Amino acid sequence: MKRPLFVVLFLCLAGSRAFAEPKCTAPATYRDLVTCAESLSPEVQSAQLEVDRSKALIDAAGQWRNPELSAETFQGKVGGQNQGETDISLGVPIELGGKISARKDVARGGLSFAEAKLYEARAKVRSQILLKLHRLRQVVHEQEIADEAIRTFTKLIGQYAKRPGLSPEQQISYSVYQLSKSEYELKKSSTAEEIVGLDSFFRLNLGLGTDQVRSLLPSSPKTWPKIGPSENPRPSPKLQLLQAELDTAKAELSLAQSEAWPTLIVGPSMKMQTEAGQSNNLMGVNVSLPLPLFNVNGGARAAAAAGVKLNETRREIGLREQTLRREELRKVYDQSVQSMAGSLSHDEIEKRHRDAERLFTKGVVPSALVIEAHRTSFELEKTRHERELRALEALLDLYAIDGNILEVNL
Repeated sequence: MKRPLFVVLFLCLAGSRAFAEPKCTAPATYRDLVTCAESLSPEVQSAQLEVDRSKALIDAAGQWRNPELSAETFQGKVGGQNQGETDISLGVPIELGGKISARKDVARGGLSFAEAKLYEARAKVRSQILLKLHRLRQVVHEQEIADEAIRTFTKLIGQYAKRPGLSPEQQISYSVYQLSKSEYELKKSSTAEEIVGLDSFFRLNLGLGTDQVRSLLPSSPKTWPKIGPSENPRPSPKLQLLQAELDTAKAELSLAQSEAWPTLIVGPSMKMQTEAGQSNNLMGVNVSLPLPLFNVNGGARAAAAAGVKLNETRREIGLREQTLRREELRKVYDQSVQSMAGSLSHDEIEKRHRDAERLFTKGVVPSALVIEAHRTSFELEKTRHERELRALEALLDLYAIDGNILEVNL
C-alpha cells in the first residue's frame, strides 16, 4: 500500500530529529566547550543516571515489610447442632537487629560508589577535551610552519628555475630545495591526517568540527602553576571508589550480622465462634518468630568480614600507589616546565625564523643553512609541543589526584 507523500516526508523529518547528534550551541570560550562535553558525554550521563538510581535505592532499602493477613473459617455440626468458627490474624513484621538501617547503609555505600564514578567520568572527559583542544592548537601551528617552509622553498625553486644557467653548486641547491619542499609536503600531510582525527573526535563529543572549534582554542600556557606536596584537600576519584567499596563492605557485614536476628511477626488476632445460634468474639495477640537453631548466618558473616579485610587492603595499596604516582607526575611536570623555561619560547622561535627568512630572500645565506634553519625551527616547535602536552597531561592528572580538577580554572 502506498503512503501519501506528506506522510513519508513527516516520518523522515521525525526520524532525522530523533537520531540527530547532540551539539554544543553557541560556545563562547573553550571552557564552554569543556562544560558542554561534560553534559553531552554518554559516560557522564550514564554515571548521573546511576547516581539517581542509587538515591532511589536508599528509600527502597528503608521500606517496612507489608503486614500479613491470615484467616481461617470452619463450619460443621457438633451433636446435631450447627457450629462455626473463624480466626482472623494480622501480623506486622518487625525486623530486629537493625536490618533496615544496615540495608540503608549498604545502599548509601552504593550511592557513594556511584558518585565517585560520576566524578571520575567528569574528570576524564574534562582532561580529554582540554588535551585535544591544546593538541589541535599545536597541530594547526605545525601545519602553518610546514606551509611557510613550502612557500619559501617554492619561491627559491622558482628563482633558480628562471636563471638561464646554473653552476654545479646552484644545481645541487636547486635539487635540495625540491627535496626539502617534498619533505615538508609530507609533513603537512601528516598534520592534516591528525587534524582529520581530531575533527572526528570533536564531532563525536561536541557535535562541532575543527573549523568551528579553531576560534575557541586555548592559548599556549605562558605561566605554569607550582605544584607542591599533596595536601589531600579531597580524595581522588580512585580513592573515593576504594573508600565507597570499603564502606559498602562494612555495611554488608552489619547486614549479615543483623540477619542472625529473627524477624518478629506480631499483631492482633480475632476468633469468632457460632454455636447453637449464639455468637462469641474473642480477641488476642499473635506472635511468631523463627528459632535460630540450625544456623545464625555464620557463613554470610564470615564472608562479609573477609570482604571488609579485602577492601581495607585494597584501599591501603591504592593509597600507596597514588602517593607514588603523584610524586612521579610532579617530577615529570617540574622537569617539563623547567625544560620549556630554559628553551626558546614560541614567540622567540618565530622571531628568529622571520629574521632568517629575510636573509633567505636576499640570497645571502647558503642553501644548507636555509634547509637547516627550517628543519630546526619545525623540529624545535614539535619537540616543545610534545613537552608542553606532557606537562599539561601531568598537571591534569595531578589535579585529579588532588581532587580539585573540577574546581580549578584551567
